[in-house]
Amino acid sequence: MQRYRQSSPNLKNRLPFEARLSPEMKLLLLAARPFMTEAEGQELRAGCASGLDWKEFTALIQRHRLLGLVFANLKNFNGEGLPPRLYQYLRAQAKSNQRREMSISAEIISLNQALCAKDIRAIFLKGPILSLQLWLVGHPPIA
Repeated sequence: MQRYRQSSPNLKNRLPFEARLSPEMKLLLLAARPFMTEAEGQELRAGCASGLDWKEFTALIQRHRLLGLVFANLKNFNGEGLPPRLYQYLRAQAKSNQRREMSISAEIISLNQALCAKDIRAIFLKGPILSLQLWLVGHPPIA
């Protein structure tokens, strides 16, 4: 039986989880929500207007692969409070991701058609297909 090490009783371990997060991580967690209330949108605007380490914020977006979701929320208020060059960079990256996903989707469709022509059933589990399935979990079907 493996024993687990007791955490040291220092102050850091006693603080609530959120208190130990950097301002950049707090902003990322706020911006990476699929649904945002008006109050959360105002909090996001205020967070963008505060002095953050924007390189760290960008690195967190890339490390956690949350560009699409974060940018979707930031563009709701035109990146107000963000440095203009950062907003332009995020927009360009989001468009590049979108083009890549469209290309992958076209390839999946082409591959599926070729497999169907040979009576081979296929299931696609990653990429745009997974994204769509995850998106539909929280959204009603499009009529």
